[in-house]
Amino acid sequence: MKGRAKCACACKAPAAYIWSGPTLLTCSLRHSFPIGGDTMSVTSGVVSRIEVTSYVHGAAELLAIQIDAAINSGNSGGPAFNSKGECVGIAFQSLKHEDAENIGYVIPTPVMEHFINDYERNGQYTAFPALGIEWQKMESPFMRTALGMQADQKGVLIRRVEPTAPVSKSLKKGDILLSFDGVDIANDGTVPFRSGERISFNYLVSKKYTNEEAVLRVLSSGKAESMTVKLAQPVRLIPVHTKGRPPSYFIIAGLVFGQVSVPYLRSEYGKEYDFDAPVKLLDSMMHAMADKPDQQVVVLCQVSDYTPFSLSAFMRVGDQAMCGKALFFKTASDTLVCDSLGSCMYSKVGFADQQGLALC
Repeated sequence: MKGRAKCACACKAPAAYIWSGPTLLTCSLRHSFPIGGDTMSVTSGVVSRIEVTSYVHGAAELLAIQIDAAINSGNSGGPAFNSKGECVGIAFQSLKHEDAENIGYVIPTPVMEHFINDYERNGQYTAFPALGIEWQKMESPFMRTALGMQADQKGVLIRRVEPTAPVSKSLKKGDILLSFDGVDIANDGTVPFRSGERISFNYLVSKKYTNEEAVLRVLSSGKAESMTVKLAQPVRLIPVHTKGRPPSYFIIAGLVFGQVSVPYLRSEYGKEYDFDAPVKLLDSMMHAMADKPDQQVVVLCQVSDYTPFSLSAFMRVGDQAMCGKALFFKTASDTLVCDSLGSCMYSKVGFADQQGLALC
């Protein structure tokens, strides 16, 4: 076969989505002050992967550079340079696993530029927008046939739509997302990235700004149609950050209730909260979706020694107060109370004129 091999995919990403950052196997130098000494440390590594990765500190999926240089405590925030001395990103996290070694991640310059531009536009950080859907790959030809897709159609299946997302008015479960802003989405959820490379279509979403619009092409009930939707900051049932504000709480009849957030879970259950916290709370953190923007998950944080006897007896489990029980507020009156064993009961919560708590 003569000549150079060409990419089998004929579609191309718009120039606005193409990034001319470091390529695979190029050298990267990191400068920082990690543990083990007092002076600056310079570490060399090779770019081994560039893809959309989960950011631990923000619970967002954004573009990241994977390098084989170790990233330890103190490396975070240190710049990464290429062989020309150009800054290509900032070191920020690493993979800690018994079967993995020297897997570090760098925040690339497009993510940093997005943050700076967002602040210049709005005077504050408004976060990276999200489409507000949970999707599934469509690599199975039998699944595509069963859902009415034509042979030349590709895309991903929408499994859930966040009720608080603007797209909830346009998309529904079972729709098939074919393209985003004119870029065709493959059956594995990827789009063209650079020459010979593909990346998750979430990268296209992350390039947008909050309240910007995007054009989607969707296959709904066997009919392909285009629609314009607004992108917004995701609303999380259990927020990742409190945005610098002190935690909210409510005290009544000697009972202290507080909102569940990731900082709360970390303070109550330690750094390994994602293993030690109650399963019900972890399930809500990772999978639950808010029905409305102001919905919260509330727990009983503390029971005062001066709580009325009837209430303290009701809330007592063994010798300890029932702290950490989740109260999932669905409406103003209906509340689901779950204990640490996972069993639940429905109850009504009302407030008397004397600010008493009525459980019935």
